[in-house]
Amino acid sequence: MKTYKICTESGQQIAFEFDSIYLSLNSLCSLLKGIDGVSDIRKRDSMSKSPDVQVKFKYFDSELIILEPFGDSSRYWCGSESANSAKQIQKLERSFKQYKPTIIRKLIGDVITLNFVLPTK
Repeated sequence: MKTYKICTESGQQIAFEFDSIYLSLNSLCSLLKGIDGVSDIRKRDSMSKSPDVQVKFKYFDSELIILEPFGDSSRYWCGSESANSAKQIQKLERSFKQYKPTIIRKLIGDVITLNFVLPTK
């Protein structure tokens, strides 16, 4: 899956984004469960004070969130809730890059995101 780095002006990575079409909320939690160092995964509930926050979890010593900016974005944002740099965020991002969605979700996602190559003559 394609990811997009979020860096400070000095170039330090503090978060990353990924296309939300490739992961349902349940698939996202399943992916997180399989990543070393991830624990205490909490999925959003309907009574949440922060409707943009989809998932909260611990990644080693850091409290991280996955949120959908503005509640209707095409991408999820993953990083520290306090906007601090999360330790080892690059390792977490690598796990997302290696994720392979189901064939149907990939086809639909590729069409929606225009993430496909048309054959040339």
